[in-house]
Amino acid sequence: MYIIEGQDISVRAGKSRILEVKRVGLEEGKVFSVIGPNGSGKSTLLRVMALLQNPDDGCVYFRGERVLPRDRIRIRRRMAVVFQEPLLLDATVEENIVTGLRIRGVDAASARRRAGFWLERFKVAHLSDRWARALSGGEAQRVSLARAFALEPEVLFLDEPFANLDAPTREALLLELSDVLHSTGVTTFFVSHDFKEVAFLADRTMALMEGLPVQEAPPQRILDYPACEKLARFVGIENIWPAKILEERLETLIADIKGLTMVVKKAGDYEYERCSSVGDEVKIALRGDKINFIPLDACSNNLEIGCCQDGSIKQNCWNGRVKSLFAFGNVIRMTVDCGIDVNISVPAQFMNAFKIGDNISLYFSIDSPIILKK
Repeated sequence: MYIIEGQDISVRAGKSRILEVKRVGLEEGKVFSVIGPNGSGKSTLLRVMALLQNPDDGCVYFRGERVLPRDRIRIRRRMAVVFQEPLLLDATVEENIVTGLRIRGVDAASARRRAGFWLERFKVAHLSDRWARALSGGEAQRVSLARAFALEPEVLFLDEPFANLDAPTREALLLELSDVLHSTGVTTFFVSHDFKEVAFLADRTMALMEGLPVQEAPPQRILDYPACEKLARFVGIENIWPAKILEERLETLIADIKGLTMVVKKAGDYEYERCSSVGDEVKIALRGDKINFIPLDACSNNLEIGCCQDGSIKQNCWNGRVKSLFAFGNVIRMTVDCGIDVNISVPAQFMNAFKIGDNISLYFSIDSPIILKK
């Protein structure tokens, strides 16, 4: 049984659909995340599940019981919400935490002990007497998180809590939050547009596009097997090409991509059905970090890399020329012209191994390409 569950949730603005979710549920002790681009309905779903917004249709269940209007305030007191903006009171840091606890009936001494513990846990105990409006963005969000955990909620809702933070602060706080979530085991509903955050924190993820769920799975499965082209682009898959299925074999499909031949292993472990037949026009996605590379003169022909001794094809191999190199943090983005542009993620230490115009061979497993759902 889910600790909290939404069924047949629908939210509209006039005749426009904002959100349409048949079912969403949180398992106790797990981190459930919702991802999607701006305007996909993520925060709307969070507000509905946190009992902060009434859906036009559908209902929310808490511990198996339908939440009625008269129950909303009582059940909300068993939850906590952290928004993108910290929304701190115009008071000291300590008072921001103590006030919420006192409203929920915690005695003053206990409230201050809990405030001190969570301020220390989020490394802002030294700021307890500082006025909240004097805090930096990172400090304010740490206080907001400490305030939420001090309430000891049964369900914690996080609505893009890192969105307004600089990269170093975001990374540090992400690590700390992960540690706290694992040590407390609090059930969490986490909304983000950053798939890296989701992959780091979440046990399971729902992807929303234009108000509709397109996939629900563990984050790594969504990255490996995105359900559609929009989601593949959203999670950062660098290569998506139109293709045509030329041939079907026992375990593989042979596809043509503008004159290049690609061998794709048939879907055997996909969460979504992706059956394709000879003659079908499809889209094929390939992550840049799944592609390996060597100088062209290091392999005499495609068969040396492409085939095993029994003649079965295990690797695809394409030849091309380096078109561009771009440093992006500790990764190099390299584009290779193979008749089509192929984008590769290269570790930074290879920056000087190639230059624009070099001939290069790319190779990748037949397991790596994904035939996207139509």
